[in-house]
Order: sequence, then structure tokens, then C-alpha cells
Amino acid sequence: MWQDLPIVIRRRVHQQTGHRKQSVLASARGFHIHGVRELEAGDSPRSMSRKHLVRTGTELVVEKHMERGAFVLVLLDVSASGRIGAERIKHDASVELLDCFARACLWQGNILQVIAFTANVEFESPVLASANALDEILIALSALRPVSQGTDHREVIAYASSIAERHVQPADLVCIISDLLFPEPRDSLIRDLEGLSETADVVALVMRDSTEMAMPPLRGSLRARDIETGEVFLADAVSDRDPVRELEEHDIDSCVLMTSQSEAQWFDILSDFFTRRIRRG
Repeated sequence: MWQDLPIVIRRRVHQQTGHRKQSVLASARGFHIHGVRELEAGDSPRSMSRKHLVRTGTELVVEKHMERGAFVLVLLDVSASGRIGAERIKHDASVELLDCFARACLWQGNILQVIAFTANVEFESPVLASANALDEILIALSALRPVSQGTDHREVIAYASSIAERHVQPADLVCIISDLLFPEPRDSLIRDLEGLSETADVVALVMRDSTEMAMPPLRGSLRARDIETGEVFLADAVSDRDPVRELEEHDIDSCVLMTSQSEAQWFDILSDFFTRRIRRG
């Protein structure tokens, strides 16, 4: 099932080795045939297939896409907010999602690296090219005991940016698996992700649980404790800021998945998500 996930990158990939990676950017050389369509307004005359024109008299464009493997960098949030969940613990669901998504990447001829983070970088895998190597990383993540409990995106995004900007084996796609329950203000997160998106394609796979949406209406203030920092505070309102909407407003694609959903449901949701990216080009 997961080998058929249409992982498409919205920028040209850098890797010189590998195979079967679809990029939405077309070129005249070094690409495989993705499909054939009619010539449209705005197409360059050079893109028209002369072979089809001579044989059938039809003006067609042969779409070509890059045939290279990509380097996918996965940032996995392992902070304390992932230790809650009604149907499943969010952390466990996120690791399971990583397993599925990573295998989809590897099956399609890509290489992969995983970085687990809280307020700091807690774990960094080597570059992976096989399912056996991935299995070892999943075991290490299951045994991981983070030093920090809180969440701060700054260190891991800065590190991901350095990987995306390097000359040798830069990251093509950076995928963040997180609940995005980062401390306010989120403007810093948006700004840093925008900066990262200048050198790599960025997507957010947002893991949510029903407990986050089940707070009942209350009068007055609510005494609450931050699960990550331990801070006790009075909350008189729930923030109406939606990080997913804010990411989309800044052209950073995100996809929401629930801990209660099955693997098959995750696959369908992600298939729709990446298919929409193909149509957007």
C-alpha cells in the first residue's frame, strides 16, 4: 500500500543518484515520461511532441519529470505533549506514521534521515537507504528518553536549514511530524519555516488527538498545568489561533491526521494531500 503513496516534491530535487522520484518541475533532459496532454495556451511551442504531430496531426505535449531519488529529512517531535492521547498516545501514533511514511520514501528509491527534537535536537539518525536500517532507527526512537520535555522549534529548524543549504547531499523535502503545540508566539515558527522553504520543500504532518478538541465550556478561569514545562497558570480562554491555517496562508502545506485513524485512513488522507500538490504544480 505505502509503496504507492504519490510523494511529490514542489521543487527540483538535487540528488545525482537514485530513481523514480517525481518532481513537478519539467525539463527537456534527464526526465521520465509522466503523461501526455493537449497543447495549452502558455505552453512553449518547443514542448510540443513533433512525433505525435507528424504521426497523428495532433498537437500534444509529453510531460517529463525528473528521474532521481530525493533526500527526505523527517523532523519528529518527541516533546512531552506527545505523551497524551485518548485513542492512542500521540507519540506512539507519530512513530507509527514515521514508519509508514519512511517506508514509502525508501520504496520509491529515496534516501532518508530522521531527527527527533524537543527544545533541542534529541536524536539524529544516519542517512538511511534501506528498510532494515529504518527498523534499527525505530527501535532507537522507541527507547529514546528525551533530555528536555518542552518544545522549541528554533534549534531543529536551524539545523534542518543547514542540511538543506549544504552543497553535498542537501535535503530536498523536509517533513515535520508534530502536533504543532509550540509556545506562543507562532510568528517565529512561521518565519523560520518560510526561510527553510526557500531551500527545501517543506510539509507538516500534524498529529492530533480528540482530547485537544474536547475542552468543555467553562465560566471564569481554569487552573491548568503545562505538561511540557510544569508551569501552573490560569487560563481564561482557549487560543483561537490555528497553526495549520497559518501555515497554509504562508504557502506551507500541512495535513492533519488523528490518533484514532487507522493506517489505511492515514494512507488515503496523505494520498489526497500529495495528489493536490501534483495538481497545484
